Amino acid sequence: MARPSKYTSGRRERLPRNWKRLRLVVLHRDNHTCAECGGVASHVDHIVPNDDHSLSNLRALCASCHNRKTGREGGQAKARNQRKNGRFDAGPHPAYLRADEG
Repeated sequence: MARPSKYTSGRRERLPRNWKRLRLVVLHRDNHTCAECGGVASHVDHIVPNDDHSLSNLRALCASCHNRKTGREGGQAKARNQRKNGRFDAGPHPAYLRADEG
């Protein structure tokens, strides 16, 4: 198995062969400025999460904003899968309840 480089992530879909170039084009186009907070951008984000790697669907984000967006999307995907699979949230684990709650 290949070792991940600094240009890879935990994403399930493969990035196109020209991803390194696309990434640099987007960072240059956006002047290394985060589209969310205006900070220094080092990540490139898919605006609509899918396999659309067109420049119009890519934007520069700082690490913090990208991690926040990715976490939010992951939580939404998890909720969709739980609804689809009929699973539910059972609430807090009993070990975390206070004595007067249990």
